[in-house]
Amino acid sequence: MTTIFYLTAVLLHYISIELGVSIGPHRLWSHRSYKARTPARILLMIAQTLGGQFTIYAWAWKHRVHHKWSDTDADPHNTLRGFFFVHIGWTMRQPHPEFYAKARTLDHSDLMADPVVYYQEKYYYIVSSAGKFSGI
Repeated sequence: MTTIFYLTAVLLHYISIELGVSIGPHRLWSHRSYKARTPARILLMIAQTLGGQFTIYAWAWKHRVHHKWSDTDADPHNTLRGFFFVHIGWTMRQPHPEFYAKARTLDHSDLMADPVVYYQEKYYYIVSSAGKFSGI
């Protein structure tokens, strides 16, 4: 009985994190594919925070740059740099200087205008650390 309970809990946790990243910072905040009310944005922020994939602001900011300048030095995960770099290596290195130069030209003010994004950015390390050490 406890094995099934733990497997179910892990599966639900994984699904919530995947959905939190997929429909949160990716579809909602990066692409603006849909609009969500504040309670839904808060739930997506919590799921995304549990995923540990940086802040919504950083995720959406990099993703917008990735789409604008795909497969160039400005792309944070440039496919021309190889399989390992695309999947893992880009998280282990600082982005190319061209990334920062191009990223400064995009308007990201809409992200920080959202109070959910603003407060997650401000308190991300406190909240994410508390979640990791509490066993959530």
